[in-house]
Order: sequence, then structure tokens, then C-alpha cells
Amino acid sequence: MRRLKLLKIVVFAFFLSINPDASSALSHTSSKKILIVNSYHKGYLWSDRIMEGVDSVFNSVKDYDVYYEYLDSKRNSSPEYMEYLKQIFVLKYSRNDFDMIILSDDNAFNFILQFRNSVFKNVPIVFCGINNYDPSMIKGCSDITGIAEYYDPAKTQQAALFLFPEKDLYISICDNTESGIINKQLFVESAKSLPKNIRIEFWERLSSSELEEKIKNAPSNSVLFYTDFNRDGDGKVISTREASQFLTKSKVPVFGRQEWLLGKGLFGGMIVSGYYQGRTAAQMAISILNGKDADSIPVVAESANRYMFDYMMMKKYNIKISDLPQDSIVINEPSSFYDFYRKNKTYVLGISLVFLIIIVAVMSAALIKISSLSRERKILIADLSDSIKRIKRIDGLLPICAVCKKIRNDEGYWEQVEDYIKEHSDADFSHSLCRDCANKLYPDLDFGKDDDA
Repeated sequence: MRRLKLLKIVVFAFFLSINPDASSALSHTSSKKILIVNSYHKGYLWSDRIMEGVDSVFNSVKDYDVYYEYLDSKRNSSPEYMEYLKQIFVLKYSRNDFDMIILSDDNAFNFILQFRNSVFKNVPIVFCGINNYDPSMIKGCSDITGIAEYYDPAKTQQAALFLFPEKDLYISICDNTESGIINKQLFVESAKSLPKNIRIEFWERLSSSELEEKIKNAPSNSVLFYTDFNRDGDGKVISTREASQFLTKSKVPVFGRQEWLLGKGLFGGMIVSGYYQGRTAAQMAISILNGKDADSIPVVAESANRYMFDYMMMKKYNIKISDLPQDSIVINEPSSFYDFYRKNKTYVLGISLVFLIIIVAVMSAALIKISSLSRERKILIADLSDSIKRIKRIDGLLPICAVCKKIRNDEGYWEQVEDYIKEHSDADFSHSLCRDCANKLYPDLDFGKDDDA
């Protein structure tokens, strides 16, 4: 029996070794399952930025299985559609075993809370992107927390007032979607604090072509505010590309809150960051999955809103960086060396270190060469000095006898030529006879003549 059990274990282990998918599937049984419900659709840049933030967290950790659901409520929001979608969720997830739910934006939040107790009971929830959040929204709910999205039109209006004080007409572009209606109300409330000479106008329920024409011919004394225009008056969903086409045709500055429209015609404003909200929501979810009580995590009331502006639009309207509100973020700004250094600090330091090593090596080699040449120079000078000491020069006018060829020295004595030269130089002599003298001295011998061939 023991042998049989052992054989089964060996066979099972062998099966896992040749079938990695099976072992992977087994390991997933202990993974945490997370459901992310997004209010809108993939390709809608606000949703995409939130998902990028979420994925930036979950992609760096293991043992999490993430499931995505898109409600597509920007393009489909009728009561019939939402009811049908609810039936699908109930059917699809009635036997759910999720450990966490992340909800993105108002529609997903309201949708899931309708049947949470029947389908997702006791599953912790983290939300983000909830407009005009109020604690009463989660009253009576447990295991729920998240990030509130506060659209702050007042700060954007104040920025427009400061940067373009000559403009006295503020035009808000908005649609009749749920978020559009809420944001229009916020715009109206914040406009009450503007100076009395500022007039407010709304462009709403317009078709795409009507809005494009109005933007193109906006009054020169106006500032446009792209509050919300995700669906036009004909019910057509407006893509980011189409929104960008509208904005780039404007001859007056267009302020807004949409992070995804920066660099696409939007001048700037107090911008809401979808990426930060998604990332923060994912970090909250992991904390809860690691054992922290969701109710002990307060809802983040201060959103990631920052003043952000497009340098290209600033250049178009002659606005300097020094004119912007403090701590503003500027995109598309030409990079300075400091910016390059800040973004590539490790790379720059590495290259600098390499160059420093090369410079030190070259200088060391040069110093060694110079030292060597200096030694050679000293040796050469010493040799020359010794040579000079050994040289005895003969110059000037020498008195010499015309007959015997003796030379008179400095003391006035006559001495042989060879003695004088030996005394005043290092030369020495060997004595011999030339042919003429030899013939004279020894006439009996024939020595020939000097001019003989």
C-alpha cells in the first residue's frame, strides 16, 4: 500500500514537472481574486489612466488575479441597459469568491451598491473617481473606503482671472450626462465668487458640428471652460481625438480639468489625475487584503488635483512660467540641462565618473611622461656639462716660427707644435715621415713622391 502511495506521489510530481500550466493553476488557487468595475469603456482616456494607475501596482506584485469589467455607461446609459447589465452581473457572479472589488467612477459605484448585499456580500470595496462625494453615500455600508474626486472649478476660474484679466466672458461647455450635470452645478456655485463684471454663459446640448463652429468663432473677450462634453446633443459619444480637434481650433484659451486633454489643445487648469486615483485605490486594496480593516482607512478627501498647463498653449497666448500659480506643473516645456540631469541622474553621474577616470588616467600618464622627460633632460645636461669640461679650445692668433714651426706660448717660450696642441686639447700625436721628407733624409731609398698616383 505504501509503495502504491509513493508511486502515486512520484507520478503526480512527474506530471507537474512536464505540465507547468497545471502547477500554475494549482498555485492560483491560493491567489487573491480582485474584480475591477469601470464605469466607462476601454479607450476612454480617463478610464485608461485609472487602469494604468491600478496596473502599476498589481503588475509589481504576485498572487493576485485581476478581473476587469467595463459598464460602457458613457455610450449606453438607458435604464433598460443598466437593468439588463445588472441581470448579467447577478447571473455571472452569483457564486462569486472575490476577495476585493475596486470601483471606478460614479456609475460603477452606484451600480454595484444596488445588489452588493445579494451578490458581493462581505466583499471589501475600494472606490475612486466619485464626484461630489459625501459620507452619506456609504452610510450603513461596511468594508468600504476609497478616494473622492473633487472637481474644483473655483481654482481654475481664479487661474483664468489672474492670467487673462482682460477677459470678461466665461463660457462653460457641458453635456447632459450625470457627471456633466454635477460639474455644471459646481461651476455655477464657484462662479458666484467671481467679480461682478464677469459674465457666465453655457454651451450645452449642442451637436458636434455646432460646438466646433462655436469654438472656432468664440468671442475674443472670452475664456472657454471644457467642463464636460463626453456626449453631444445628438447622443454621440465624443472621443478624445474629436475633443482635441475642437480645442485646437479655438482662438481663445480653453481651461479644463481633463488630464488626457493636456497637450491636445487644453490650456490647463486645476487638473484631476486619474492615474493617481487608480494607483492609490490599488494600494488601499492591497493593504486591506494584507489584513487591514477597510473601515479603518479614511476616505481620501484631498484628491490629486494639481495646477497643470501646456507650454505650447502658454507660448501661443504669451504666458510665462513665472506668471503661473505656485507649484504648477508644465508639460511640453523645452528641457534644460537640469531637467535632463534630474530625470537621468544615474546615467549622467555614471558618464561623468567614466570621463573623470579617463581624465585622471590621461593626466597621470602625462605626469609620468613629463617626469621621465625631466629625468632624461637632467641626465643630458649632466653629460653635456661633462663634455664641455673635457673640451679645450684653441682659438685666437698663434705666433709660429716661419722656419722651425715652433709656437710661442703664453709665457713667451717657444715650444714644439705638438707639445702646444697636446697641452691645449685632448689630441695626441703619432710621428711618421711624408714622402718628400723621407726622400731627403734617405736618398738611397726610393719612397716615391706625394703626387705619384
